[in-house]
Amino acid sequence: MTHEIRVLHTADVHLDCLFAGLPYERRVQRREEVFQGLRRVTELAEQHRADVLLVVGDLFEPEFLSRETVARVAALFRSLEASGTRVVLVPGNHDRLDDRRSPYAEELLPPGVHVFRGEDFTSCRPVEGLTIWAMPFVDAARRRRALRGFAGRFSRSPDEGFRIVAHHGAYSGFTVPEGEYAPVLPEDLADTDADYVALGHHHSFRDCSPPKGPPTFYPGSPVRLDWTDLAERRALLVRLEPATRTVRVEPLALPDRPFLVVEFNPAEGPLEELFAELERLGDGRALLRVILEGTVPEDRAVVPGRVEAACRDRFFHVRVDDRTRLAGADRPRSTIASLFLARLQARSAPPELVELARRFGLAALEGENFR
Repeated sequence: MTHEIRVLHTADVHLDCLFAGLPYERRVQRREEVFQGLRRVTELAEQHRADVLLVVGDLFEPEFLSRETVARVAALFRSLEASGTRVVLVPGNHDRLDDRRSPYAEELLPPGVHVFRGEDFTSCRPVEGLTIWAMPFVDAARRRRALRGFAGRFSRSPDEGFRIVAHHGAYSGFTVPEGEYAPVLPEDLADTDADYVALGHHHSFRDCSPPKGPPTFYPGSPVRLDWTDLAERRALLVRLEPATRTVRVEPLALPDRPFLVVEFNPAEGPLEELFAELERLGDGRALLRVILEGTVPEDRAVVPGRVEAACRDRFFHVRVDDRTRLAGADRPRSTIASLFLARLQARSAPPELVELARRFGLAALEGENFR
C-alpha cells in the first residue's frame, strides 16, 4: 500500500456502565450518552476516512449489558464497515473473554469485526501494509509483563508493513504507580519493535511515548465516567505514511458534559461563601462534586445533604464528599460521622439496637457497603 493508512484508536467505552452514584433517571441518561460517545467515535472514523477503528479493551460492561445495546453496537459497526472502515476489538479486563458473561462468547457482532482471542499475542492484517498485534486481557495474565521481550518472540516478517501493538494494561511510568495490572514498563515499549503502541485501561488521555521508542498513547474514555478523569475527551487518529515511514498522532476532540470540582474548608469561611461560588458556577449540564475538607469545630460542621439540596436544581447532578474532621475527635472519621457517633453513644437504648444504628448510620454517611 502506498497511500497513508489511518487508524482511529479508542478504548474504555464501558457501554452500559451502571453509574451507581446517580439517581435512576440520571443513570439512564448517562448510559445513553456513553453509547452516543461511541457513535461520535464512529462518525469521526467516517469523517477522517479511517481504514481501521481499533478499540483497545473495555468496550462493554458485561455485568449490566443489555442485548439491545449489543445490537445497537453491531448496527454501528455494520454501517462503519460499509463505509470502508474495518473494526478491530481487543477485549479488556471488564469485557474479558474468560468471563462467563462475555459479550464475545456469542456471535452477536458482524462477522467482519475482528476480535482478538486466545491467551497470547496474535496478529491480524485489517488492510494491506498494516499488521496489528494484540492479546485479550485474561485474568491469568493480570500480573504478567506481556510486552517484555515482544520483538524477540514475534520477529517482523518481510511483508508485515507497519506494526501496531495494542495492549490493555497499566503503564507503570507515571508519578503515581498503578500497581501490577497487566503492567507495562517504559523499557518494555521499545522492546516491541512497533511503529505505534495503542494502550487501553486508563480513562484519560496520556502520552507514554519513551524517549527512544514508538509513539505510545492512551486515548482515554470517549465519555467521562467519574470524577477521576476530568481531562478533555479525545479519540486518536494515527496516520501511518508508507513513503516516509513516519507516524503522526492527531488527537480529535469529543464533546461531553462538564465535570466540576469545588473544594471548601468550613473552618476558613462561612457556608455562604460556598453557596455564592456554586451560584456562580451553576450549569444545568454539569456534574458537580463538592469536597468539604479541613478540621472544624462542632459549630462549623456542614451537613452534606444541605449543600446538595441547596444547589440540586442548578446542576445535572451534585455529589458532596465530607472529608472534614471534628476538632479534638479521637477517630479518623468525617465531622458528621463523629457527631453522629457521639450522640448515638449518649442515647439510652439496648446495645444491639445501638450497634445496628451505628452500622446503618455509618454506611449511609460514609458510603460504605452495609453487611
